Amino acid sequence: MNDSKTDSTLTIRDREHLKMLAVFHIVLALGVMASAALGAWSYHTVSTVFSQMSAVKQFDGTPAFTPPPAARQVTGVLLVLSLCASIPLIASATLMLKNRGRTFSLVTAGLACLFAPLGTVLGVLTIMVLTRDSVREAYR
Repeated sequence: MNDSKTDSTLTIRDREHLKMLAVFHIVLALGVMASAALGAWSYHTVSTVFSQMSAVKQFDGTPAFTPPPAARQVTGVLLVLSLCASIPLIASATLMLKNRGRTFSLVTAGLACLFAPLGTVLGVLTIMVLTRDSVREAYR
């Protein structure tokens, strides 16, 4: 690759890396949203099975099984957290394409590290690219 300077202080290599990181941030955000949707669907399926099981009565007339009451709350909290985690990833991707919000993107890269193993790789690579001197200068 050619490392010649473009019209700004970014090299062509830096610009390509930022574009690829932005795409991967969006892909990770979509993956997080898809896993949240899968979790909600799984909860719905399991709760349907549990409700069918609770219709079955034991010999003494009590339900054979009752679903745990905290299952709905835990699933709801995980769904909301997953969706809230994808918003900064998408925002960071758009800011990287505009060479803005370097600190926000660095914090989001740290957040991405929580989604092991792919998010960890993406987070570390984002931190490595955003801490380069040429990229730091382009964000000023």
